[in-house]
Amino acid sequence: MNPLSRLLAAVLAVIALAGALFFGFFIFLVVLGVGLVAWAVLWLRIWWFRRQAGRAGGFGRAGARPADPSMHSRRAENQGDVIEGEYTVVSDDKSRRDESGEL
Repeated sequence: MNPLSRLLAAVLAVIALAGALFFGFFIFLVVLGVGLVAWAVLWLRIWWFRRQAGRAGGFGRAGARPADPSMHSRRAENQGDVIEGEYTVVSDDKSRRDESGEL
């Protein structure tokens, strides 16, 4: 093989290897960037969920105390939550029984 063609092949091989390493590093940076963005979005969603749940009286940080000490004592006294509401009876089983004549 001609020494000039060997030298040309070696130079081309070094250029190809450097290009492959550069391209691989670029792809690694892109994947790393996408991973960091996904992690930041997930972290923000969890932070926002905990913030909203804390406002609603749900879980918060471990050992966190309310700003108002009277809220802590009221929360300790009321272990259950009461939900008030109104309702309308759509159908009553008793009226159906009376119409059909059965009990």
